[in-house]
Amino acid sequence: SPRTQREWEHKERIREMAEAHGRHLTEIQARNRELEKQREEIHRRLWEFSSKDQSPSHVEQMLLELKAQEEKNQGALDALKEQLKLMQTDTVYPLQKKEEKVLFNPPTAGGNGSLSYEISALRLAYLQGGGNDPVILAQMYDLQMEAQILERKRKQELPHRALDAELLAVELENQRLEDEILKLKLQRERKKADDVILLSLGGTSHILKEKKKKILRKPPPYNKTNKPIPGWRKKSLPGTVPKEIILELLFIFPWGGAPGSWEYPPRAGFVIFYDFLLGLDTTLSLVRLVAGLYNNGQEMGKPTPLPAVYCEMGRAFQYVTDGHKGNYATLSTKQPVPSRVRPSSSISLVLELQAAGGFDPYGREIQRLVSRGWAKVDIFDQHNQVISGRWKVPVRALPVKPSLSTGQLNGVPQ
Repeated sequence: SPRTQREWEHKERIREMAEAHGRHLTEIQARNRELEKQREEIHRRLWEFSSKDQSPSHVEQMLLELKAQEEKNQGALDALKEQLKLMQTDTVYPLQKKEEKVLFNPPTAGGNGSLSYEISALRLAYLQGGGNDPVILAQMYDLQMEAQILERKRKQELPHRALDAELLAVELENQRLEDEILKLKLQRERKKADDVILLSLGGTSHILKEKKKKILRKPPPYNKTNKPIPGWRKKSLPGTVPKEIILELLFIFPWGGAPGSWEYPPRAGFVIFYDFLLGLDTTLSLVRLVAGLYNNGQEMGKPTPLPAVYCEMGRAFQYVTDGHKGNYATLSTKQPVPSRVRPSSSISLVLELQAAGGFDPYGREIQRLVSRGWAKVDIFDQHNQVISGRWKVPVRALPVKPSLSTGQLNGVPQ
């Protein structure tokens, strides 16, 4: 990544600076040894001058000049060593140190305070003091060139640091915007789900009010003891189902495909199409399914109520009723399975059948949706593949028990 590349380049620059610093220290030590030799040579020459009966005043003046030059050279070399240490420290810790004042004072007046200028002033002072050693002059020239290279690198690093700070700020802002967009999407999806539930419940109430005069039957007459009149035919009770109610549904992939087990990509998802409810009691007027996903009997998310539909008389085509007696309901509803569902053979679809119609034990008409039965459908096989195709599922008697296995479910009456 770009950040890793920049860190690697920064470490390489630090290593190069450390090696250059080590070379500089070695050269400074060599320079110190050369100055020691020059001092010994000066003492030797002074001894020779004194042995030749030179004027004491002349010898003393020469000695003072040489000592002054020696102190000047020694001070310049110490200042150069300190400046190199400061540059190395500032390079190793570029993000932890703030701007600091330059601690080194040039040996001569003027200049911009840079290391290269200090080395140039030192070289000039050496030449003015009578120095003419080519080795020392070459070393000073090399030091001056390396100092100029280091200063150029430092000037080039400043824009990169500013650019890194700007990129970091942009990345943080992008992350904040992405979090806000995700929150808005979740709120919108939650609002849509709530609207669907409210619309289905409100639509059911409106449909019942508009259609009850045409479909629902009149309740039986009552006597003063609040009991049905003898001889009146008793209707089906809530919580009971006919002998056999069949639910037809279909698992569909977005990309199509023949029925059978298909490998399930979680990012694509699939769709459940609810077709018909067959074998309904003739007293039922309105039905609705409530669908929910379960994993080992544990509910996965909030159940989804499907739109309520009216029951129709069993006079449809043979391929619809398939020989089942009673009324039927055309569901014709699609339900997408969320892409976040991971394939597992323990995941199943549990459907609760709610219906309105019929009479309670006291002969009063049931005008609201109440639970009448339930069904369970396995979605994935043992290989975690979706069992695609058309299914006819029997509706079981209450209560709802999502934890039952397929073998146990066969023992529940229809």
